[in-house]
Amino acid sequence: MNAYDEMSSLLEDVNLHVSGEELAYLASEASKEKCDSTEFLLSFITHLRAQRNAKQHEWLLRKSRIEKPKCLDEFDFSFQPELRETQIRELARLGFLKSHENIILLGLNGRGKSHIATALGMECIKEGKRVLMVSQAQMIEHLLNRIRVYGSISSRSWATCILPDVLIIDDAGNRKVDRTGSELFAEVVARRHEKGSIIVTSTKPFSEWPIDFTPEPAAEAVDKLVHHLIRSFHIV
Repeated sequence: MNAYDEMSSLLEDVNLHVSGEELAYLASEASKEKCDSTEFLLSFITHLRAQRNAKQHEWLLRKSRIEKPKCLDEFDFSFQPELRETQIRELARLGFLKSHENIILLGLNGRGKSHIATALGMECIKEGKRVLMVSQAQMIEHLLNRIRVYGSISSRSWATCILPDVLIIDDAGNRKVDRTGSELFAEVVARRHEKGSIIVTSTKPFSEWPIDFTPEPAAEAVDKLVHHLIRSFHIV
C-alpha cells in the first residue's frame, strides 16, 4: 500500500471518502503549482466540499422524483410574451421558501407550466433543499393505497408529502376526484400550510376546481393555497 492509499484508508476511518488516485492527483497538481502546505490543504478541503455537494445534489434529485431536469435558461420566454422573465428569475432566487409562500402556474397544455415548476425545483435542489414533484393523481393514489393496504395513513406516509421544503403538484384539478381523494388533497395542503411551499400547475382556474373536486375540500385547499400565495401566473 502506497502513502496515498494509506491516507485514503485513514480518511475512510473518519468517514471521508477520497481515493488514493484522487489524493495523488491533488498532490501532483499542488506540486505543479508550487503550492505550500496551507494552499494544498485549502485545495483538499475544497475538493471534499465539491465531492460532498455533488453527492448531496444526486441524492436530492433522486428523491425529488423529477424525471426530466429543466432550467430557466432553456425556457423560451419569447414564446410567452405575457410572462415576465424578470418575475420568474426573481422567484428562482428562492425568497419564497423562507416565508413558505406558494406559486400557482395556470394555463393550457404545452405552455411551459411544468417546465417552469421543474426549473424552480432544480434551483431549490442546487441550494440543498428537499423537493418532491408529483402529479395530483400520483399523490392522491399513493395516499389512497396506504388506506387500502393498511387501513389508515401513517405519519411516515404523510411525511412523504409534508417534509420536503417544496412540494410541486403537477396537473392539479385536471381530472375528476371523488370525495376521499378531494379530502386527501385538501389535507396535504392543510398540513403544509405555513410549514412549506407548494408549487401548483393546472390547466384550470380555481373557479373550476369544484367541478372536478368535491366543492368543500376544494374550497378549503384553495383558501390555504391563496393565503400564502406569492405569485399566480396565467400562461396563455
